[in-house]
Amino acid sequence: TPLGVSSDRYKHNRGISKLYKAERPQPSLALLSIIATPMSWIVELEIIRKELYVEIQNKEIAESDVTFIPYDRIQEVWAGDRLDRFLRDAHCDPDHGTDQAISDSQIKETRDSLLRMISLLVGIHWSGWSRFKEIFFLHPTAATERRDNNIKNLTYHDLKHESFLGDTPFIDQFLQNRWTYIPIILDGDIKDPFEPGTRLPLVRQDRSLRKGGFGEVTKEMILPNHIILGHSNIQLGLQKHTNSTRLIVARKRFRGDKYAIELRQLRYIQSSLSAHKRIVYPLATVKVGTELNIIMPWADMDLEDYLNGGYRSINPNPPSLGDLIKESGELAAALEFLHGGLQVDSLWPKLPQQGICHADFRPRNILVFKQENKSTGTWGITDFGLSQQSLHSSSRERIDPGFSSTRNSYAAPRGGVYGAPDAHAHLRSDIWSFGCILARVFDLGLEHSLIHRSELDAPRHRPFDWQNIQNSFFEGNPPALKHTVRSWIESLPAQYCQIHSVGLLTGMRDLLLRMLEIDYNNRPKAPEVRRSLHKLCHMVDEPAPESVDPSSVESDLITPNPPRTSSISTIRTSDPPFGVGVLVSSIKSGSVDNVKHSLRGQPDVEEANEGSDL
Repeated sequence: TPLGVSSDRYKHNRGISKLYKAERPQPSLALLSIIATPMSWIVELEIIRKELYVEIQNKEIAESDVTFIPYDRIQEVWAGDRLDRFLRDAHCDPDHGTDQAISDSQIKETRDSLLRMISLLVGIHWSGWSRFKEIFFLHPTAATERRDNNIKNLTYHDLKHESFLGDTPFIDQFLQNRWTYIPIILDGDIKDPFEPGTRLPLVRQDRSLRKGGFGEVTKEMILPNHIILGHSNIQLGLQKHTNSTRLIVARKRFRGDKYAIELRQLRYIQSSLSAHKRIVYPLATVKVGTELNIIMPWADMDLEDYLNGGYRSINPNPPSLGDLIKESGELAAALEFLHGGLQVDSLWPKLPQQGICHADFRPRNILVFKQENKSTGTWGITDFGLSQQSLHSSSRERIDPGFSSTRNSYAAPRGGVYGAPDAHAHLRSDIWSFGCILARVFDLGLEHSLIHRSELDAPRHRPFDWQNIQNSFFEGNPPALKHTVRSWIESLPAQYCQIHSVGLLTGMRDLLLRMLEIDYNNRPKAPEVRRSLHKLCHMVDEPAPESVDPSSVESDLITPNPPRTSSISTIRTSDPPFGVGVLVSSIKSGSVDNVKHSLRGQPDVEEANEGSDL
């Protein structure tokens, strides 16, 4: 039944049950020209009620507190001279008696300030229309207490007063249904909570529910004129504006008190005078009762889905290794910003600056947005529910080795399989996680490089199965990088030297091994990773050599750099021999040249190779 209100008795008394059950009637010129009569007014009332019901959003969803009518739809229902005719004809209905005629100025004020109120009264089958002028214009407090912007504040006592609805069943219906007619306008970070029952202007797009951190994520649509955008540009003097078109968004909903960390960190990041385009900032945050809602841009997928084949929906052609490295460099820049680029004003200048340790950096928390003519899409970091603030001095004096977490100083890094083997989360825990992600990204690009190389023995090439990585990228106690992962990384120059330059492959190998150091002090910082990826990106187009002399390659790559500096060519002056995993991978590739290359690297043939089927 319309708006959840039973109208059987109303239909019986009015004798229009057949009309109510019929299809929604379309007003015609003939109907609009009918001279006002009691029955024609009743018919028009029922038509208006049905049109309002049609405009209710989310009514097919079983979930409570989600239905609403956009204000522009209410305006459309009452457009033209319908409001004028409706109010004037209501006073001619003998069933309601007659009263002093309503004036043109009062009809105009009704259109400006009472459209929601009058629509609500129609929806609950209110029958006191002959008192409309008395209630909303003649009462002393009508202009200040009985308008659309007062609907949410009206109490049972207010409505029960004899000068309003009186002691009737309409009071309960009014209180139960009022929220449907007054959805809020989303406006940035709204800090004051709304009363339970308040409706958000979100139209559910599908019934699927994703889990993200501690919250639930649904796909929603915001209709035009229901969210104010441009908060991030207001400091530049640009005006905020409402959305002029439909906007697809993600609604992340937290119930209870599980949102405190994420909300605090988001507000801290947004308070920075600087911003980064690869951090996914919320469009709005709003608390209804005890439930927090974070409204985010809707992404087409996350990086996990992308790596598992979702890239095909972005571009029919596989992403190139160069594009993947370039996009990974953007993520490195975003991490650099989080770790040390925030510019937050402080009342205490000597207080060390605070960065953000994500502490849950994994493909599921990297969103992918489709972009025309870009095979990778655009990647952005999200989900700060487990993040922690870190202290780093702005002066030359170091407080500690680079990290002093606050609030969650005893929390270990998360990230599932991508979590670092660190007792406590710190900035370089994110570097480990990023190294795990980069290994998969590099693998995707390298494997796709083989597609157009028919001269390679493709059937004998066995790509690494990342799905077999159980629990983490490290193993043992004390922890060590998993043998299978290390073997794959070390084998990069041997496996792919026929399609890429050995300089590129050794650079990729060395960067991954540095990022996946067990001792976090030996891992590079985010700026070093960014610069390394930038250098790799420029090496992608270097041609692969026709033949490889490992000894000459190694000598060419040696660069005398001080320890722990930023360069992908920072290689020890005396590199260790290849691991036996490199030799095994070369044998599996079926390439004699690869095997020769590996043997020149002097692998320890006595070393056991775990998990090998050779």
